[in-house]
Amino acid sequence: MFVPAWAIRLAPYIGGALLIVAAYVWAYGRGVDAERGKWQKREAAAVEAAQAKERALQAQVDAAGVALSERSTAVERIREKAQIVTRNFYVENPASNVACLDASRLRHISESDTAATAASAAK
Repeated sequence: MFVPAWAIRLAPYIGGALLIVAAYVWAYGRGVDAERGKWQKREAAAVEAAQAKERALQAQVDAAGVALSERSTAVERIREKAQIVTRNFYVENPASNVACLDASRLRHISESDTAATAASAAK
């Protein structure tokens, strides 16, 4: 097989040019990979920050829920205690319960109110 002399002379130059192009493509690819890695790190940091913020907000919501539950329980205890006190008062003093007043007790209250009004008007 016959190889022309000019091809033999140009082969090192062509090989060098191909080597330069290959090195450029390799370096460019490494640069793109490096930039992609930087952006991925930034994105991962942003996602982590958003998740941390979400966890903090959820902790605040949970704390508020616990406080509300405790306050609701305390209010319920106070309401139950007030019912017991009221029930005990009316059991001990049945005449104080307006719903249980008989006619003579109502007449007496009415008369005492009239007397008090007349006394305050006389002053």
